[in-house]
Amino acid sequence: MKVKFAKSRQVFFLALPEDIQENVIRWKERLTSLGFKDDDPFFPAIDNRFNAENLLEDQIRPNGIKSNTTIRNILKQAFENAGFEYIKPHSFRNTVARRAQKESPEYLNASKQNLGHSSIDTTLNGYGQLSVDYQRKTISETKLDI
Repeated sequence: MKVKFAKSRQVFFLALPEDIQENVIRWKERLTSLGFKDDDPFFPAIDNRFNAENLLEDQIRPNGIKSNTTIRNILKQAFENAGFEYIKPHSFRNTVARRAQKESPEYLNASKQNLGHSSIDTTLNGYGQLSVDYQRKTISETKLDI
């Protein structure tokens, strides 16, 4: 998988609801049918242009989207079109980090690697911050054997 800053890593698909998994698989199949290879971006640039008949057509190019603003705008429009409240892209990374904290140390480390972090500190401090309410709840419900 190609990622920003020319880094590469092995990434594994996280457990997601079935409808989301089906959509991801269909998108991958569509890209493959267009000639995309495994090292092409999973979220390629899409040009919208009018053709010779003045009909709008989409052309998917095997170039990655370079602008974070473009990615946010695409996701925002997709959420709105589906009738959902917009969720910022990094919120998904936050969710992965917070879930990993509740699992085993091995799962936390695997998630760190999946997110492409070289340090567990980045995973925990950058994405795994707890809300004050959750922090309070966790501490107050913990039973200590003293």
